[in-house]
Formats: sequence, C-alpha cells, structure tokens
Amino acid sequence: MALNPGPGHRRIPCPLCDNGTIRMASGTAALQCSNLKWTHDGFSGGHCTFTTRDYASVPLGPGERLVIRDFSPFAFAPLAE
Repeated sequence: MALNPGPGHRRIPCPLCDNGTIRMASGTAALQCSNLKWTHDGFSGGHCTFTTRDYASVPLGPGERLVIRDFSPFAFAPLAE
C-alpha cells in the first residue's frame, strides 16, 4: 500500500531524468531518484545519478514546500480556503 499523506501533497519528480520520483536514501538524510543507478555482484539497474543532501536544490512549484512524511519526501501546498 502506497503512502497517501492527503490533500495538498504530491510526489516530486526527479529533476534529472523525469522518470523517477525523489525518495530518501536508506539510512541517510540524502534525497535520491527512485531510478538511481546501481551495481552489485555483476548485476546492475537504474539509470539516474541524482542524489543530494541539499534539500533546497529539489525543485518545487510556487507556494510549495518540502515535507517528509514517514521518511517519504513530498511537495506540500496548503489548500486555499
């Protein structure tokens, strides 16, 4: 079941490849693409190299801010009343 934090939240697309979404790296405070390039014991996968610890470098829309819910980054824009 995918985390659904509610209205005003959206997943953030990767600014480098536009195919993946931004996620938190396991065990660190770094943000990375969900399609991050990897290799292990002769196997490989992914294709993107986006990773950052600078949260300000993550592109957000006007009026949005970065929020972390259950270790998942989202762009959050308060709903207009």
